[in-house]
Amino acid sequence: MVITLYAGILGLIYLALSAFIVMGRFKYRVSMNDGGQTDLLKRIRMHGNFAEYVPFALILIFLAEQEGAPETLLHILGAVLILGRLMHLLGLYQVPDGTSIRRAGGVVITFLVIFVASIYCIQSYFIY
Repeated sequence: MVITLYAGILGLIYLALSAFIVMGRFKYRVSMNDGGQTDLLKRIRMHGNFAEYVPFALILIFLAEQEGAPETLLHILGAVLILGRLMHLLGLYQVPDGTSIRRAGGVVITFLVIFVASIYCIQSYFIY
């Protein structure tokens, strides 16, 4: 199954984000919340945003695969999802206030993946 490749890659990114938070907690000696540290808050939100969008996108891609979506489409959705999430992470972290073209582009790309996978799932219900 194609989805397993992208779920695995995104799972590793999720673990890296988790480790990034832990390193920030050690750096700032904060065990709960963000301790008023903007850097730690960014790390927490990077992780949280990833956790909010990636599972849902993967579920939709999985369902599209179950409905017989072309392998090429599945690879495009998976690769673009990874690209969008990495753009979002870099855009959020590298700019002091978090506003950047990369961050916005990453959000748009992630929404596009969710939209395309959603439309595929809806249309496959009516076609089959």
